[in-house]
Amino acid sequence: MKPKALIIANIEAFLLEPLTTAGFKFSPGQLTFKRARNEFVQAIHFQANRHNEEHVCVAFWSHYQVSSRSYTSWHKTRYGHEPANHIVGAVADWNIPNWQCASVDGEAHHQLVDPAQSATVMHCLRHNLQALALPWLVSACPIGKMPP
Repeated sequence: MKPKALIIANIEAFLLEPLTTAGFKFSPGQLTFKRARNEFVQAIHFQANRHNEEHVCVAFWSHYQVSSRSYTSWHKTRYGHEPANHIVGAVADWNIPNWQCASVDGEAHHQLVDPAQSATVMHCLRHNLQALALPWLVSACPIGKMPP
C-alpha cells in the first residue's frame, strides 16, 4: 500500500470514530480533521514525511491549530494592524507537554512501515489526542472571547 493510503487507512481505523464523535469532520485528501466551535475552527492535521517510500518509511506528524475569522478585526483593534493570518494558536505534537510517541525507530514521529507495530503507534496517538491534544485545542479557543 502506498504511504499516504496507509496513513489514511490507519487514521480511519483508529481515529475516525472518536474524532467524529467529538464533532470533527475528516478530509482524507488533506489528512485533516476540522470542527467549528462558535467563531473558532479547530484543526488536526497529519503531515506525511516527504521521504516516505512504500515498504521503507511511512512516517507522519500531527499538528494542531485554532483559527478564527474574527481574529483579524480583534488583532487590528488591539495592535493597529492586521495579522499575517487567522491563526489564534498552533502547536506540533512534539511541543505538547507530556506527549509520548510510540516510535518504532527512536524518532519523534509516527511510523507505520511495520504492520506489527502500527496498532501500538496508533493506540498511543489516539491516547495522546484524547488526553493532550483535544484539551489543548479547547484551551486555545476560549469560547466567546479572543485571547488577551
